[in-house]
Amino acid sequence: SALDRLEVRGRDSAGIHVLVSDHGLAVDDPFVAQQLSERSNDALFRSHSVRWVDTTSGPVLSFVYKAAAEIGELGDNTAAIRQAVRNDGLLRAVLSSPTGVTAVLGHTRWASIGVISEANAHPLNSEEHEAIAGPYVVGVLNGDVDNYADLSRRFRATDSSSDHDRCEGDSNDDLPPYWRGP
Repeated sequence: SALDRLEVRGRDSAGIHVLVSDHGLAVDDPFVAQQLSERSNDALFRSHSVRWVDTTSGPVLSFVYKAAAEIGELGDNTAAIRQAVRNDGLLRAVLSSPTGVTAVLGHTRWASIGVISEANAHPLNSEEHEAIAGPYVVGVLNGDVDNYADLSRRFRATDSSSDHDRCEGDSNDDLPPYWRGP
């Protein structure tokens, strides 16, 4: 499967992001509201996090599943992700919608820079807050950002929100999803 092919490319961390639009779920449905309450407050966008994002074309649900292990066997990370996806009742509900449109983004990471952790595993998101103008962005990065320190200083100097506090600088690829402006 695609998840198995993903594992072969990197060993220390892996993640997938599932974005579902036109899902037909209501934010005030008791099950949906409970799931969002329990899973939408993780500012580090770790595994099992969910975001309800209002867009101009309607609400989308953003799911992330990640695994990170400094020591392990090939296949451990994707097995953990596969189990998390399999056990997610909200994801099952949203995917059962006959009108839902789904996009999936996957990535593996070799930690050449930064801590091996779920917070540093990809995909990363922009965590759009009211104080930050711009779209909700989810991204992955292949390779190193050689001018990371310069970009980080520019971002922090031009962003008046506290969202940049999440980007603590222990990985050179933490910044791009947050820095959406000139």
